[in-house]
Amino acid sequence: MRASPLAVERIEFHNVRVRANADWQQSDESQLPQLVVDMENASIEWQSSLSFPETEVEDPRHFVFRFALRLNQNKQIESVKLPYDIELDALVFLKIEFELPDIQTRFKVVRESGYPILFGAIREMVCTLTARGPHGLWQIPSMNFMDQIKVDSTEDEKGRLKLLKAKGVDAVKRASKRPARKVSTLPGK
Repeated sequence: MRASPLAVERIEFHNVRVRANADWQQSDESQLPQLVVDMENASIEWQSSLSFPETEVEDPRHFVFRFALRLNQNKQIESVKLPYDIELDALVFLKIEFELPDIQTRFKVVRESGYPILFGAIREMVCTLTARGPHGLWQIPSMNFMDQIKVDSTEDEKGRLKLLKAKGVDAVKRASKRPARKVSTLPGK
């Protein structure tokens, strides 16, 4: 096991909205405390963005990753019934602690950490709020963002290179080489 090259500085929620759908009814078939919802056919809207200080465009080390999630009954096909409408928007502030091979790898590592950190925080918030709701606790299913991370990190680097060009900085210029921090691993790993 190796330490992460990232430090989480803080997590913030900028929008938290959970509203019970009055016409939702649990199926009589379920004996489990978990709400049964057809999530396979549900329409889940989400957005993400990644930013860093403009002063670090040549060598970004501080990042703000934003993730927003929306599940609303009015966006579903007729067969999908949701117990709650949810809208959450969260940020995680991350800092690179030690060197990575290149800047695009930094973007990839930030997104590989940012998605699960914020999605997990959002799932936890939904559980906490709906546990006191009229329909009971709703745990939204986990999601896999790995394919999206590959696309996003490439776009992040393209955006950074555009910023460099706009500032008149040679895009070939590499990020400053800081000494790599030694990270211990467990024996045998």
